[in-house]
Amino acid sequence: MIMLCGPALAAVAAPAGSLLLPGAVEQVYANRDHGAIWMADGKATPLARTLLDRLAQARGDGLDPAAYHLTELMPLLEQVPSPTETIRTNPETARRAEVLLTDAFLALGRDLARGRIDPGSLWEKWVPEKNRPDPLPRLQQVLVDLPDAATARPAAADSVVVSALNACRPDRGGYPKLREAMLNLARIARSGGWPTVDRGQLLRPGDRSPRVRQLRTRLTAGGDLVAPALGPSVPWCRGGDPCLYDDLLAHAVRSFQKRHGLAADGIVGPHTLAALNVPAAHRAHQAALNLERMRWLPRKREQRYILVNIPDFTLTLVPGDGSAPLTMPAIVGRKDRPTPVLSGEMKWLVLNPSWTVPQKLARKDLLPKVAADPGYLAERGFRVFADWRPGAAGIDPDAIDWTAVRPRDMAFKFQQQPGPQNPLGRVKFLFPNPFNVYIHDTNHRGLFNSERRCFSSGCVRIAKPEALLEALISSGKAECDSTALAALNDGETMSLGLDEPVPVHFVYLTAWVDGMGALQFRDDCYDYDQMLAANVACDPLAPVPVRSLRETPAPLAIAANSTAAPPAQDHENYQLRTGPVSR
Repeated sequence: MIMLCGPALAAVAAPAGSLLLPGAVEQVYANRDHGAIWMADGKATPLARTLLDRLAQARGDGLDPAAYHLTELMPLLEQVPSPTETIRTNPETARRAEVLLTDAFLALGRDLARGRIDPGSLWEKWVPEKNRPDPLPRLQQVLVDLPDAATARPAAADSVVVSALNACRPDRGGYPKLREAMLNLARIARSGGWPTVDRGQLLRPGDRSPRVRQLRTRLTAGGDLVAPALGPSVPWCRGGDPCLYDDLLAHAVRSFQKRHGLAADGIVGPHTLAALNVPAAHRAHQAALNLERMRWLPRKREQRYILVNIPDFTLTLVPGDGSAPLTMPAIVGRKDRPTPVLSGEMKWLVLNPSWTVPQKLARKDLLPKVAADPGYLAERGFRVFADWRPGAAGIDPDAIDWTAVRPRDMAFKFQQQPGPQNPLGRVKFLFPNPFNVYIHDTNHRGLFNSERRCFSSGCVRIAKPEALLEALISSGKAECDSTALAALNDGETMSLGLDEPVPVHFVYLTAWVDGMGALQFRDDCYDYDQMLAANVACDPLAPVPVRSLRETPAPLAIAANSTAAPPAQDHENYQLRTGPVSR
């Protein structure tokens, strides 16, 4: 039996800096009277084998098994003695393995529930979810309740450990389906991936080309073109000509384009071709990055909420009453002025709003325009106030020499009145947040015709504001439904408070499985995939640095010494971009 006293825990079992959760580990053993969980008589128990197997499978969730001591643990536990062999135990090694296994169990469970990193540490405009679950107390109690490693192990102990880790995974937001899709992509990549399509001229329905055969093979491998059971030697195509771009293939191309955020016109241009030729391994890696992001999302099961997926350029209202969601195109912030990732609650909205120009935008964008054209403010319905204090006096803009105003010294407040030139359009939907962003209509409707819609200064513009307004104020959810609609049409400015706050989530997902079961990919419009990949090793195709744990049914023994070094990590693949999103 291995007893772990406090000094041994700190000095022998785990040198400074080697544990991920030292406080949580120490508390577990204190509550167990320092009795061992995983090691008995100098050997790893079958329960330890179960945990090691789960650590090796962490890559199935886009996590790096080496992050949970697996690289260090396996050399300690890899020697399997014969039944008659006398094992020379090393108590210090056994204690170290015991504590590392406990630390690995707790850390893996925490990361499955909350993610490997805090997104706020990487991006200033990413507000971490406050209510992400903390599984540590429950996981600690699971370990405290397990029988001592030296006693007979109940058969249920394995299932307790496995079930505890499985329960940490998100069970909503499409996480299970994206995980399954990632594993499928990894299998495709390991078997050689899917074929590429050669460069060339546009491919249109009706064309005949050897490249059409390549296109047909590529779409079949990716699941967009589902061939009937005719056998591998029979080409699935109209008229038996695999080089003819027929209507069945065009349908498959449009399906692919929809799944990748492209114009679904059935024409294979340079950007569709680029998306087709992104390797399966890269797509598996992209899915793994988004599994990490899904672990950052709130777990609360809301009935009605608004979801803005920034890379998808869409807003969706989930009504919560069983009716179909309301989805519409959206415009998000430019790369240099990104829309923040956050959650909030929409509590009110404004019809026919005025627009008070934020000071930063007034100094950087508006002042140069006014200095170049003194009539700019009057033509667009701006009022100017002396400063930002309540009740500040209005001033005549013609009395100011705008060419002499220095941006850093400017204290004026600019307010644009409601009307056709107001960039907020006819409706503004508000929810408190630290960045003062909101959802609103726009007077630049033509921008919705673009596929890559990064045009705003951070707020989210939507294509169907009236539809969202009616959905929010229907069924008595806002004050005076008919009065509100009348005010909207009459041009009257009116503020409306919602009877029940509506949760709002701005998220950043470049891979997900939609409600119809289709795997979706989008361009990394803010390069967040690149930064996340550089900080989280989550390549689902990297080899696990251990031999198969299921090949050795006997208990694993402790190796007295180990000089094995962790394998080098290849971070180059983490920097690869996905394909473009416009044809």
